[in-house]
Amino acid sequence: MNNITIITKENKKEIKNIGKIQFQCCWSLFKLLNTQYWNNPGEWFYDFIFSIIFMALFGFINQAVILDGSNNVLNAMKFKDILIGLITLNVISIGSFSMPSSVMEIKVSILMKRIGSTPIRPWMFILTTFIYYFIMNSLITLWSFLWILLLFGFQKFQLILSENNTQTIMGYDLFFSTGKSYSSEWVGLIISITYMNIISIFIGLFNLSTSKTSASLNIKGTMLYFASMLLSGMLFPLSVITNNKVLNVFSYLTPYRYSNSLVTISWLNGDIFNPYDAHTKLILENIGINEIEVIISFVIPIIFVAISIGAMIKFFKWSIR
Repeated sequence: MNNITIITKENKKEIKNIGKIQFQCCWSLFKLLNTQYWNNPGEWFYDFIFSIIFMALFGFINQAVILDGSNNVLNAMKFKDILIGLITLNVISIGSFSMPSSVMEIKVSILMKRIGSTPIRPWMFILTTFIYYFIMNSLITLWSFLWILLLFGFQKFQLILSENNTQTIMGYDLFFSTGKSYSSEWVGLIISITYMNIISIFIGLFNLSTSKTSASLNIKGTMLYFASMLLSGMLFPLSVITNNKVLNVFSYLTPYRYSNSLVTISWLNGDIFNPYDAHTKLILENIGINEIEVIISFVIPIIFVAISIGAMIKFFKWSIR
């Protein structure tokens, strides 16, 4: 009996030591991913600088399009509808470009084999990669909202309350206020953007797991990014996509159409958890989707995540050879 007790204690100590070593290895991997990211100017420049330049250019171009020349005023809700797509474009860029290309560079080098010879298991590698890029994507999203404030927050917009009733509001009030008819539904917005963040990373891991060369990885990422940009309600408002039958049908083939629907509804002050609410139904009608699609938009992305996990389990290798 005493021998059994001694063996059990020794096993517990050994398991604890192994766990500590694995955690240290995962932390080293986390730091390696961070070093790899910041040592690649193409990645951080696109995520933190070019994306903001694109947001500024496209935002001001759209202001010129929707500007009422006779009164020299900007329609508040039209511009707000346009702006959210530019934020979600930044959210999906990590999964389309930065994360897959960074990990592929590690994969084609001798580093990946060295990682494979450590106590790190494949699931630990995937989890560590996911955590790092989830944090980075969250920072990029906050960075995007900061620049919305700096670029457009101090402009004046015209809010149309009724046919003969308008109100002038500041951009920071339009984009960041709470409890008003034009405010965003922030709980739903945070949850839906987080949901899109998770989907983006898993799809990036799927592309990484099923690609043997950097060229094929870049082709997949670019095709997915541009298809989503054009059809998922990002470059153009979702209401524009749903207004055309052909575009609307093809948009359902893109993985981000569903999560972006949730983001758009929340941004325009709809309740994604109660799509049958009268106010939310009015927003859905303006966007061009129905209550059932809101419910489906929670479910379909889970299928994409499940497919991504299955592909990672089946195709994961410590090298591309």
